[in-house]
Amino acid sequence: DIEAEPRYLPLFGRAVGARPDGAPGELADPWFGLDRYAWGGEVLTVKRMKVPPEWVGKPLRLVALGGGRFKLHDPDGNPVLSGAAGELAAMGKEGDGSPIAEIFVQELRARPGTEFVVVRKSYLQTVEDLRNALAISEQGKGTGILQLSLEGRHPAEIAGILNAIARTYLRQNVERRSAQAEESLRFLDDQLPKLKAELEAAEEAFNAFRKKNESLDLSVETEGLLKRIVDVETEISNLQLKRTQMGQSFASQHPSMIALNNQIGELSSIKRDLESRVTDLPDTQQEILRLQREVEVKNSLYTGLLNKAQELRIIRAGTLGNVRIIDEA
Repeated sequence: DIEAEPRYLPLFGRAVGARPDGAPGELADPWFGLDRYAWGGEVLTVKRMKVPPEWVGKPLRLVALGGGRFKLHDPDGNPVLSGAAGELAAMGKEGDGSPIAEIFVQELRARPGTEFVVVRKSYLQTVEDLRNALAISEQGKGTGILQLSLEGRHPAEIAGILNAIARTYLRQNVERRSAQAEESLRFLDDQLPKLKAELEAAEEAFNAFRKKNESLDLSVETEGLLKRIVDVETEISNLQLKRTQMGQSFASQHPSMIALNNQIGELSSIKRDLESRVTDLPDTQQEILRLQREVEVKNSLYTGLLNKAQELRIIRAGTLGNVRIIDEA
């Protein structure tokens, strides 16, 4: 949110200052005796800056005085404070005793008289500038691999910003997954006791019927029919639970809810076709199939939700995300 750069001669000064002439760290000689402008090699690093609200977003002139010293001017050109690199320079006091304006220059390398333009940007302007300069593209359709690029004049600063964006996204991904896991876990913890009670009741009814009909067993064909019905009913029950959970966040006309309802409808149609074949069985076979089906569906659903709850507890711990940084800037 702090922008600091040398003042270049209009039209071609920036191009001249960007030339790699001279040894590293060496200041280029001024052209035409115009030493107020930067001609190459100048460095100004501002690490901290506070200004009155009316100065935010406006260019302030900082003039190098030599030996790391400088003078800062307000937007109207009036000198307001002096300081030196490596020291905090401040002016005036607020009602709470804090300075009205302050600046900490970490590094200053320039000829005496060279001017710099310093701007303390607002938070909104900083975000807007970053949004305009940042580009995100997918590396190959459907790969899920994103490349971030940022335009700017200072490579080291750009790399730092890109790495910070990537790390922030990584952290937010973990936090978001953890929050979603917490919400889903609350739902499952509410459903699991009910499912356990239903499973126990189904097992009790099945065992009681088998006790009365000890010699009764299902044929191989009926066992196959039972398995198909159990698979379909389990899938329907899972989708219905998912629909109940999603219904807490989405309206019934949301595309995801409509898709779920369509899936449930298709599976219900398959279930009806399978059940129509059950009516051809003897009554006792129908009853044992119904009771055994109830036990297996409830057991499959309950076991699946127990495993899902365990997965969610791991995610909730905040250590797992589904985003990785492949290469840093």
